[in-house]
Amino acid sequence: MKWSRLAAAAAALALAVPGLTGCSNSDEGAEKTAQFPAVTGEREHPTIEKGAGTPSTTTISRVLTKGTGAEVKKSDTVCVDYIGQTWQGTVFDQSYNATEGPRVFSLNQVVPGWQKGLAGKHVGDRVQIVIPPEDGYGEQGQGDLIPANATLVFVVDIIGAIDVTDTSALTKAKPNDKADIPAWLKVGGKLGQKPTITVGDNPEIPTEQKVIILAEGTGETIEADDYVAAHMSVVPLGDGEGQAAQSTWDMKSMQVTNGPVGQSPVYTGMKIGTRAIILTPGGQSSDGQKVPAAVYVIDYGAKMTATRGGSK
Repeated sequence: MKWSRLAAAAAALALAVPGLTGCSNSDEGAEKTAQFPAVTGEREHPTIEKGAGTPSTTTISRVLTKGTGAEVKKSDTVCVDYIGQTWQGTVFDQSYNATEGPRVFSLNQVVPGWQKGLAGKHVGDRVQIVIPPEDGYGEQGQGDLIPANATLVFVVDIIGAIDVTDTSALTKAKPNDKADIPAWLKVGGKLGQKPTITVGDNPEIPTEQKVIILAEGTGETIEADDYVAAHMSVVPLGDGEGQAAQSTWDMKSMQVTNGPVGQSPVYTGMKIGTRAIILTPGGQSSDGQKVPAAVYVIDYGAKMTATRGGSK
């Protein structure tokens, strides 16, 4: 993965989910009395029957198959397979047949019914959610298949989840006393907190990318099919000298890669919890803008595997 200014990198890491963008747990009494359309079919190809009667006026959800993974929080980034249809039975979106695999998105970036229906559930759960218009697309509807004031019904398989606010893994890293840090650069600060980056006089502008491990994490190793949540801090060099340092630590949550990390040496092979310096040469961003050389400090906080085999 190529690196640029923090703003550009943060934009590249932003998540969007077609068909859900702009997307309460049921209590026991509501679940007993509410109607949930029947779900049939194999796990890989669920089908939902048409709704019968008047649908619920509040978001309700139930667990169809219970998993054993971590609890999903309302601000998590999740990996899911799902099918969605209107109460009348029109299927408007599904991921099960998608060749690119399941979908990944933040529960802060979807309709409120998704957040209400999945928060409190667990990785491995199959969940059914009935979403009234107020927690869905309301009077506007969405596209040609979701009319105004539509009640939506989803079946969702929760494959993985990342708590983007949990940086506890970063505090368990082991400092690398042999880190080969250039004399003109100092990186300080406690592990699990925002680092300080001090660039001295006459820094050597990198001509190729260099990775320096400041502290090695004790968590799982990042692999090519993983999505990774990390904190990123950057100080521009060379032509960018004088630009303000920026950090995702100021955003109060880690940023998640916008796809599996592939074979990027910035990610692949790193252990969760690691803090690393990345020295990057100047270049151009994907939209043709000039990007200065820079010093990045990356804190690798969490990962999940976005395959139908589930997270490791």
